Amino acid sequence: MVDPPPSPSGTSTAVPASPLRTQRGQRLERGPSGALLLQIHSPSTVQQPARGPSSRKCLLLQACFLLLLLASGALLFTQSMRTAWVSNLLQKQSSTSTSRAPASQVVRFAGLIGMPEPLLPVMQPHIHKRDIRPRTEKQDKLDSEAFLRGPHKLDWRPDLNRGKDRGTIPKILHHIFLDGEAEYNKEVEAAKAVGSGFRREWRDSCIKNHSDWKYMFWDKAAAVTFLQTHYPWYLSTFLSYPKVVLQGDALRPFLLHAFGGLYLDLDVQCFRPSDPWLAGADLVLQSEYKEQRDIVNSIMASVPGHPFWKLIIGRMLSKMEGARGKVDSDVVLESTGPRLYGSVFQQFAPQAEPLGTSFVGKWQVDGSSVWVWGLGSWFVPCEWNNQPCHVAFAQAVQEGRVPEPLAGYHQYSGSWLRAMKTGGR
Repeated sequence: MVDPPPSPSGTSTAVPASPLRTQRGQRLERGPSGALLLQIHSPSTVQQPARGPSSRKCLLLQACFLLLLLASGALLFTQSMRTAWVSNLLQKQSSTSTSRAPASQVVRFAGLIGMPEPLLPVMQPHIHKRDIRPRTEKQDKLDSEAFLRGPHKLDWRPDLNRGKDRGTIPKILHHIFLDGEAEYNKEVEAAKAVGSGFRREWRDSCIKNHSDWKYMFWDKAAAVTFLQTHYPWYLSTFLSYPKVVLQGDALRPFLLHAFGGLYLDLDVQCFRPSDPWLAGADLVLQSEYKEQRDIVNSIMASVPGHPFWKLIIGRMLSKMEGARGKVDSDVVLESTGPRLYGSVFQQFAPQAEPLGTSFVGKWQVDGSSVWVWGLGSWFVPCEWNNQPCHVAFAQAVQEGRVPEPLAGYHQYSGSWLRAMKTGGR
């Protein structure tokens, strides 16, 4: 710091005394003579504030936050594009299928489940990523045991899930033909050529009579995607079944556990909507014999996550070894078919266990309302092997005389049984 050179009069030249900073913000200090002098610093001696560890940490956090913000924006953009693509695809599928299936909501390829916009609220809990990692037999066994012991995220609780004025069975109609739509069309044409009973009109009649329902047609690719997404521990078991009929049977309880709704075989004809037969119930089953101690797996409905399906799945797993050997009709009936269902119902409803007790009626089992419709109601006017009854009923239908207790007619085309006898799939 230096004083200004002396003036000709012998006094020092002073910077204005006030304020203590110039207009440029430069600091003024008093010199030895008491005058306010300008503090001069060389550029090389100006000290810059030091950046300590806390300052660097702050900058690092800001950079991380910026990267997270950019990643979130990219993810949201990708999801919106994906949702729009799936929505457009489903709209195209619906528009191309309306001439054959008059339902207002049609999902032809159920493997697209899990997308948010086109699905009913009941399907929303199933939105999550598929586990595509390789699985071991030990892992499948542990996961299946955990599922059967429960509780499972898709399980149903009557105190939380039941509706206030009516049953909660969702309006979803399921059909299964694992060989796919093209093979189904070939089967229909082949049956028409030989005059046997397997007709497209039967399927279309059920879609038409449930026009405000979601329709789901399940082929092999859709089934694999579904199991891999929701029940990955069962996929290897499903694929190991040597016959398509066993795979189709095995898929049914998983669909009803995951989604609920109404499952019908493709040889079932519908005369009217099934809503009155389902109202107020959580599980609806069908018996077809006079003895009324049987349960068929061709016609059934439930709320999603009903405990009955876990019992069915557990019994199917216990019968798996028998289904891997030589497969005949008895193996099918006992491993995945009606005999298995009748046995499990006795376990599920202990009050129906005593010999001679009819399964038909309205049951209350652990807070669940269970309806079992018998011969002559819902979809079964005749026992499957009562040919005179079928002839008379077919004539009545042709004349427009359909009894009120019936929502439809199980035609018992028996295509799976013919395939077994001829060594087919």
